[in-house]
Amino acid sequence: MYLTTVQGTYDASGRLMRQSVSEEDWPAWLDAAVRARTGSKLLNEYGPSFRAILLRMRDHTGTYSTEWVSY
Repeated sequence: MYLTTVQGTYDASGRLMRQSVSEEDWPAWLDAAVRARTGSKLLNEYGPSFRAILLRMRDHTGTYSTEWVSY
């Protein structure tokens, strides 16, 4: 099993800041997004069952959207 979770955010000057995120620190929305797409939790008994990048964005009104990019 191989799982890499990286969180990217932008600082005040617009630079992308990336940091690794451990399972204990995964954001709550991540598992919900995986369940909605795959019908399974992020980590099942076989590990992750997909290859994808999940993006969560917030628009100028504060509304969040999630984009799933399979590869």
